[in-house]
Amino acid sequence: VAWYFGPNHAEHRCIGLGLNCPYLSTPLCDELGFRCDADDLFLVRNNDPREWHAAWNFTLADVTNLLPFASPPMAIGHMIWPKLAEERPWVLPMVAEDQKRTGARGYVGQGYEMTCYATNTLWGFDPRHIRTKHVAVWWAHDDGSPGCPPEHGKWLAELFERTEGVQTRNRSVDIGLGHWSFSPSLGPCYQAAEESLPKTLLEMTRKEAKAAPELWPEDDAEGVSRGSSGAEAEVDPQRLQDAHVEAPAR
Repeated sequence: VAWYFGPNHAEHRCIGLGLNCPYLSTPLCDELGFRCDADDLFLVRNNDPREWHAAWNFTLADVTNLLPFASPPMAIGHMIWPKLAEERPWVLPMVAEDQKRTGARGYVGQGYEMTCYATNTLWGFDPRHIRTKHVAVWWAHDDGSPGCPPEHGKWLAELFERTEGVQTRNRSVDIGLGHWSFSPSLGPCYQAAEESLPKTLLEMTRKEAKAAPELWPEDDAEGVSRGSSGAEAEVDPQRLQDAHVEAPAR
C-alpha cells in the first residue's frame, strides 16, 4: 500500500482500494484511543524485529510449526473456530497449507507479518491522506482476531464515506464467523454467484479498466463488457487469473 500512497509517490496509481477486516497502525491507534494489539504477539509490546530480543518471538513462532499433532497452527483451528469449520470446512485447511508453504524455509509469510513491528507500525503514510476514487471496506462486528478490532474497520469505512469524490461499497456483518466472515462461502475459491471483494472492486472500477483490455474483453465505448443481451457480463475468474499471471513484473 505504501508503494501507492507513501510520501515518495506523488502520482497515485491506484484507482480502487479494498480492505478486508483491516487494522490501523499503532501510532494512529494511540492518537485515536483505539485498542491495538496487532504487534503484541506473545505479550511483547512493539515487537520490533530489528531488536535482539525479537529472536525469542520468531523462535517460538517456529516451534509452533514443529509441534506434533498441532503443526501448522491452523491444524487445530477447528477447535478455535468450530462454526467456521462446520459452515466453511475448506477455509482452515487452505490456511494450514499456506502456513506450511510460507514456513518451509523459515518462519516468513503470515508469521513474519504478525510478528513484524515494521508491518504494523512503520507504514510511511496516513490513511487520511489516501486519495483514490473507489473504496470498499469490509469488517465484522464480531472480529476478535488480534489486531483487527471492529472499530478499526468502522473508522476506515466512515473516513472514506465522508471523503469527497470517493465512491464506497462498504460492508459490515455479524454472522458469527468473525475475522473469517468474508472468506469464500461456496467452496475453496470465490464463485461468481457470491459477493467477493475482488469482484466488487472490478465492478466499481470497470470504466477505468479500459487501460487493461485483457481483463474486460469486447469493451463498448463506456468501457463496460456486455453480453449478447446487452446486460453487463460477469468477470471470468480464470481469465482474470491468467491475466494476472501473465502481467509483466514491475
